[in-house]
Formats: sequence, structure tokens, C-alpha cells
Amino acid sequence: MSLPILNLPPPPPDNQMLVRYFHQTERHWSEHLAEASELDIGLAFANSAMAKVRDANRMMMAALSDGVSPQRAMELVEEHYLAQGVRCLSWVMNPSAEPS
Repeated sequence: MSLPILNLPPPPPDNQMLVRYFHQTERHWSEHLAEASELDIGLAFANSAMAKVRDANRMMMAALSDGVSPQRAMELVEEHYLAQGVRCLSWVMNPSAEPS
């Protein structure tokens, strides 16, 4: 017997989709706290007024682009944050990036 008053929600998305939604939420939260700068290796959030707040001074969606070594990526980020007058307090890797 059909019950037309019962509306079933759609099935939950896969785990990878949930992880991407979580990262999007984190990014939007950081956008409320700091200015974003797009670097070759990710999105850098920095706010000198909140120098000790992790969510306001972090790298998000970090992934190595072609030809960039991990050491060079660290140097690029340190230079960027030094110019902003703060330190990078957190790194969040891009969940969609290739594992290699």
C-alpha cells in the first residue's frame, strides 16, 4: 500500500562527496575571517589582525603543481605569509588532487 504523505530523502552521497562538502564549508568559513590569495599550489588565507587564529591563516586546497617540489612549495608559502606579516598555521590538502 502506497503512502503518499511519506517523502523519502534521497540516498546519501558517497564518502568522497561528503569530504568535498566538508572542505567547501571550511573554505567558506575562512573567507569570513581572512583575505584569500590564489597561489600556484593552493589558496592562501591570511589576516594579520588574527595572527594566532588557525582558520584565518592557513593554506587550503593545497596540491603540488607540475614541476614544483615540496620544498619549493613550502618556500612559496613562507614568502607569501612573511609578506602578509603572519605565519601559516595550517595546511589542508586538496581532496580532489591526485595522491601522487
